[in-house]
Amino acid sequence: MARPKGTTGIKHLTVADRIRIRTLYHNTHFSQAEIQQSTKFSAHQIRTAIRAPTAEPGRHTSRPTKLSKAQEKKLVRFVYHSKEYRRITFLQLSIALFNSIFGIWAIKKTLYRLGFRRRVARKKPPITETNRKKRLAWAQEHLN
Repeated sequence: MARPKGTTGIKHLTVADRIRIRTLYHNTHFSQAEIQQSTKFSAHQIRTAIRAPTAEPGRHTSRPTKLSKAQEKKLVRFVYHSKEYRRITFLQLSIALFNSIFGIWAIKKTLYRLGFRRRVARKKPPITETNRKKRLAWAQEHLN
């Protein structure tokens, strides 16, 4: 049976497997080749387990966010409040909401992570005088 696209076929090590590999390496002084023979894990898995003993598989280890959950809610409420607030710059958002405590990138990355995107607003074409008259006539005709 063919493997699904995007999978490597290598199982992720559990925390217990990582501890076992580190114990074999540091306490019993097994070489990486000996550990590979006894455990049947790949050389890459063993190297990774030795280097990063506490990292859990699938755990994201990026820098923590600067804004708290309450501050994020305040930011979202502010942005949703009106069209003008949605269009102000990140610097103006920082000044208006947080007295410039957070920088532009903190505000930008938080909004991006929460699903907000910036695009150039499309210009609404002006209504011509003839079109304005037609619309007014239609509205008066369909009043009731």
